[in-house]
Amino acid sequence: MESTLFLAKIMGVMFAVIGLAILFDTKYYMKAFEDFFKNKGLMYVTGFIILIMGLLLVLVHNRWTEDWTVVITILAWLTFLKGLFFMLFPSWMVGFSKKFMTKSYLTGSGVFALLLGLCLIYKGFEIVF
Repeated sequence: MESTLFLAKIMGVMFAVIGLAILFDTKYYMKAFEDFFKNKGLMYVTGFIILIMGLLLVLVHNRWTEDWTVVITILAWLTFLKGLFFMLFPSWMVGFSKKFMTKSYLTGSGVFALLLGLCLIYKGFEIVF
């Protein structure tokens, strides 16, 4: 449970900050994502890092439970799969991602990331009201 709370804290803060950043300056992040997908070297390095991080997360937290902690496991596997897809199918990832590069999708992603982050912060820091 200790590693679960640790990962919930890290992921929670990360998702909350990402969500807020996207919501505060959606235009900037739309441009940043467009530029990212034009840079093959950056995509390769990012895919490699995501793959390693995903594998580490899966190895540390692969617990299929029936409580909130399964969210950490699902996020770990999604991270691993994202890295795998970036490494094995980079052209497909560019095409797939470009379909979602709209202001409304990015805003929705920002809201989702913020809410997910707040939930993980709540659980990770064991906030009690």
